[in-house]
Amino acid sequence: MCSNYLGVLNLGRKKSGEEYSSRDLNYFQVLSNLASIASFRSQLCPGVDKSEKRDVNRQCVMNGCAGSAFVKPRIRVSSGKLGVELLGDSPAMRQIRDIISQVAGEDVSVLISGETGTGKELIAHALHASSRRADKPLAAMNCAALPEALVESELFGHEKGAFTGAFERKKGKFEYADGSTLFLDEIGDMSLSTQARLLRVLQDGTFHRVGGVEPIFADVRIIAATNRDLYEMVADKTFREDLYYRLNVVQIEAPPLRERGDDILLLVDYYFDY
Repeated sequence: MCSNYLGVLNLGRKKSGEEYSSRDLNYFQVLSNLASIASFRSQLCPGVDKSEKRDVNRQCVMNGCAGSAFVKPRIRVSSGKLGVELLGDSPAMRQIRDIISQVAGEDVSVLISGETGTGKELIAHALHASSRRADKPLAAMNCAALPEALVESELFGHEKGAFTGAFERKKGKFEYADGSTLFLDEIGDMSLSTQARLLRVLQDGTFHRVGGVEPIFADVRIIAATNRDLYEMVADKTFREDLYYRLNVVQIEAPPLRERGDDILLLVDYYFDY
């Protein structure tokens, strides 16, 4: 018979003397929940070999362990030639995998929307890994991580002397992504002027380096992601409508973890990885 375990999380006073905020308490609640699940799983049936953790429900039922119904098998789903893992078996995750399987082989643009931390970049990697472009590395850029003045140089490159500090010619993301996929994260933070240049590339595949006059052609598939409501931004005229429809050929909604049910346990199992 397996033993029962009890753990206590004791919070001392802050050095500052301030009270714990509700945000602090929520954080510790989540932390304690994760720790309790991990402890429960590792100690519930100590006689079960690690290689047999997938069968822990059956083993615990045979051994009479209380609470075995709370232990879920770990499910890993690989997507694509490179084995990018999308963990989870909730309806939302199954739908995402279905969309990836349908559109990964096409060169259509994909817009991934969802809250921060919902795995939008992982979905982009799965799309690329399943595509005919998977033999080349995925190029990526966070549109919110750079000052506006540097975004165009990062995307399209620049010529020597194009601006102060441009001591040599530099290739941009589009040139590096030629024949591959370019992932543009936080696309909603891109300025209207850069949006116009991006639209031109999507229309005819050509662009100019900053300070350059020679057109450059690049065969690039675009996957964009945002945590903002681009449709609302179009209505507010802070995002170009024509670019929105160019990017939103296929849309994937990345659900927050709170809407994914038992996937939470699968992710806990993955990160603790006994």
